[in-house]
Parts: sequence; C-alpha cells; structure tokens
Amino acid sequence: MPSPIVVSLIGTELTFDEIELFNKIDPIGFIFFERNIRSKNQIKKLVKSLYSIGDYKKKFFFIDQEGGRVARLKKPEWREMPPNNFFGKLYDIEPKKTIELLTLNTKLLSHELNEIGINVNCSPVLDLLFENSNNVIGDRSFHQDPIIVAKLAKKFCDTLINGGVLPVIKHIPGHGRGDEDSHYKLPKVNLKFDELFKTDFLPFSKLSDQPIAMTAHVLFTELDDKFPVSISQTIIKEIIREKLGFKGLLLSDDISSNMKALGTNEERNAINALDAGCDVLLHCSGNFESMLRLSSILPQISDISLTRVFKAFDKLNKPINIDYLDTLNKYEDTLKYGRRLLLNN
Repeated sequence: MPSPIVVSLIGTELTFDEIELFNKIDPIGFIFFERNIRSKNQIKKLVKSLYSIGDYKKKFFFIDQEGGRVARLKKPEWREMPPNNFFGKLYDIEPKKTIELLTLNTKLLSHELNEIGINVNCSPVLDLLFENSNNVIGDRSFHQDPIIVAKLAKKFCDTLINGGVLPVIKHIPGHGRGDEDSHYKLPKVNLKFDELFKTDFLPFSKLSDQPIAMTAHVLFTELDDKFPVSISQTIIKEIIREKLGFKGLLLSDDISSNMKALGTNEERNAINALDAGCDVLLHCSGNFESMLRLSSILPQISDISLTRVFKAFDKLNKPINIDYLDTLNKYEDTLKYGRRLLLNN
C-alpha cells in the first residue's frame, strides 16, 4: 500500500538516497518544480524512471502550470501562457471569444503535459480576485465574480480531462480574501459562512464533482478560530465535504517548512492534516532530511482515500488527438485578437 504523500526531488535526476527513501515511502505521486526541469527529454526520462519506485505503480505526476507567473515549464522549450486573469478580463468584453481561446489554450496545455508524462496539473485557481487582498493570488484568479470564475474554471477542467490530464481545483474553499501570503504567514478571513458561501466558496461548490482539490492554508475565524483549513476537521468535514459537496481526492497544500502558515514542524503538520481529513499530503521542498523524518511517521493510505485515488484515475481519459500546429496557429491568432481587444478597452 502506498503512503498518502506527494513528494518532490531536489534536482533533475534521482539520487541514490532518494531512490532508497522513495522506495521505502512508496509515495502516491511526485511533483515537479523548475529545479527538476532542464529540457523535454530530461523530464520525460525522469518521469519514466519514477515508475520503478515502490510497489504501487499507479503514480500521479503533478506540476503547477497555471500560466503567467506560476509556470514550471518555461521558454524556449514550452509556450508562455497568459495568467488566468487575462481570460477573466477578456470575458467581460467578449465571452464567446474568451471560451474559444481558453479551450484552445487548454488543449495545447494537455498535449504539452502528456508529451512529458505529466498526468496532473495543479490548476485551475478558483480563488476570487479581491483588490485589497494579498497579491499571492492576484492575477492567478480568473475574476472577482464567482459565477464567471466557475464558468471559466469548468471549461478549463473539462478540456484538460478530455486531453488526458487531471486538474486540481485550488485553494479550497477559497484563498482570494487572504490578507497574507501563506508562504510567509497565516492568512485570516473574518467573514461568516453565509457571506462566504455566496462568494469565495461558490466556485468550489459548483465544481465539487472535480477529481482533486487542494486545500487553502487560511484561517477562517468564524468557522474555526483555531485551525486553518488544511488541519481543520471542522472545515474539511462540515464545509468542504458536506456543505460544498466535494467528494474527490483532497490534497493538502504544501506541508513543508517552505510554507510558514502552518508552522515549521512538518511531522506535526502531516499528522494534523491527515487527522483533519486530507487524503494526501503535499511536500514540495525536496529537502531529503525533512522527507526522511516524515518517513518514520507516515501511515499507509486509508481505504477511503485509496478509493478516491482510484476514482481520480478513472477520470484519466485517453488523450484526444489534436493537430498541435494547427491548434497552436488558431490559438495564437485568437490570442492576438484578445490582446488587441483588451488594449482598446
């Protein structure tokens, strides 16, 4: 049985120590960052090598390829995608053309990820855009209107899945109003449920049928004044699972010491997140000593969480074949048109 954790590597290929440790942990998946990526051929070779790790052979391979400032695959080997807020601004002017552009963009993205063996993209962001909030979300958000966010995110998710890649909706139940960057400090939101359900939580409710969601390291003081979402039994069980209706695989945001919002005791963060109801932990630092310490306290994945893993894999479609160059030309023409519209409005 695999361990309920997604781990990361320190470099562009497995070290002997990582091979030994990861075989012991047998993680449910791996996540890649810029430090792991040098070229298409290199990352394909790395992904292929990770299939030999552990006894559990159904592996998730995650990446954050949102577009804009959050993109692990960079020029010159990969396309530069606009941030989500570009699509939101364009939607205000010409909704039909926006949907066309978003669909073309996501078809290309699915193809690009499939090409290197990535089967999960930590996107789309469903958090709302609030001008007075911390800029950690900012232009990663589609829009300030939850209905528009839900519509654009749904199109992104459906297109990505049709292309053979699973989306991860984040950061459930909403990070947009956070007053701090959770990499450095715990964000707090001081609104009651009824107001949040009509705004921040609404896109997550409308996309509650998606296969995977990532939690927000945010303290909602009116819902649980002690524990942030990722380690809150109250919010995970009563809000995310019951009131928002999310039934899929729940992935914690990063529990490593890179994220100061939960504190720096990673072992405690891990146990608290699993006890609160997260199915799988995310560990992004690539720090070997940190993962070694975690390996001694990690349980096997629970039966209910493993069932959710299977259900997520069941949604992994065989990719729909596209003519990449033809789709790219249509995308670039539509993107130019969209940029002109925004400049003139």
